[in-house]
Amino acid sequence: MNTCTIRCLKPVCGTSGSIIYQVGDGGADHAYWGPPELQTGTRPSYAGKNISCVLANEAAVFALSHITGIGGGDINTAKALYALAENAKSDADYTAANGFYNSWSGFYDELVWAAIWIYLADTNANKTYLQKAETYFANLNASDYKWTQCWDDKKYGAILKLAQITGKKVYVEWVERYLDWWMKGGGITYTPGGLPYLDSWGVLRYASATAFLAKIWADYPAVGTAAKKTTYKNFANSVINYILGNNPANMSLKFHREFIFVYGNLFNQPPNKGFVVFGEGDGLLPEESVHISDALFLLVPPGGFQLELLLFLPQAVNLVGHVVVVGPGGGPLQKLLLQFCQPFIDVGKGLICS
Repeated sequence: MNTCTIRCLKPVCGTSGSIIYQVGDGGADHAYWGPPELQTGTRPSYAGKNISCVLANEAAVFALSHITGIGGGDINTAKALYALAENAKSDADYTAANGFYNSWSGFYDELVWAAIWIYLADTNANKTYLQKAETYFANLNASDYKWTQCWDDKKYGAILKLAQITGKKVYVEWVERYLDWWMKGGGITYTPGGLPYLDSWGVLRYASATAFLAKIWADYPAVGTAAKKTTYKNFANSVINYILGNNPANMSLKFHREFIFVYGNLFNQPPNKGFVVFGEGDGLLPEESVHISDALFLLVPPGGFQLELLLFLPQAVNLVGHVVVVGPGGGPLQKLLLQFCQPFIDVGKGLICS
């Protein structure tokens, strides 16, 4: 994803200094049900200067790419993007995403997040950006800890990194208050099968994102409450094990090339066609189809979904963009499961990283 972002992010031609932040109309894109390569019509782009949430986020991408050496990112571009975000301190031009991907958390979480990664990427050990991160921490809604790291809100990972870097009590206590809320009895709802349930829009992505942060915290001995480390690690392991098969549906994921296959005794009905199409298309399109041995396919049993199956199956769809959903008799899964089944990059990060 870093490589894609770095290649695509560029100033709009001209002297306006605007940056493209979105390609595609949200309404048109969400109304289309099929593979993206078959979508017709225009693909408008949207640009702006006052898009601090995007600019700072991309600054973090460039900085992290500089650290890893993957994707072609560089620290100078990261700093330049950060300067644009910091000077604007506004999301006034970030309007095309309204109704779909609003920046509910604002832009200060991205300013903290990006400053941390620029600080870590700067071989000159310049603490200017660490100071920026700590300064902007004061603008975060620190009382809001009952969520987790996601495409919108970066403060969870940002504060965890501040705690690791500085060891300061205010950050350490915040991280553990957040993680404690995710533990059984801490406040979050758990399903009968033992899965923490935050929100219906990608149930396992939130649980796996928290598992990833919990594992990072548990594996870092220099800061944090030692007595809690085992609890956090056990939580992380239980979430990932749930996804990999230790769940009431007895479903598991197997990785093959870039695809993720779902196995389980609930899905024992073979599809009735040798070829199926990527995506949640309205039908099978032979010219754009692939053999089922090369694709992710999910067989939906007749009848309703049990809660645990409903939670598990949609997230499996979310994990990758190359998705085939096959219902009973080979038909497509009902569109009413969009909120569970919509695949995008954010949903797989926790599982992959953990």
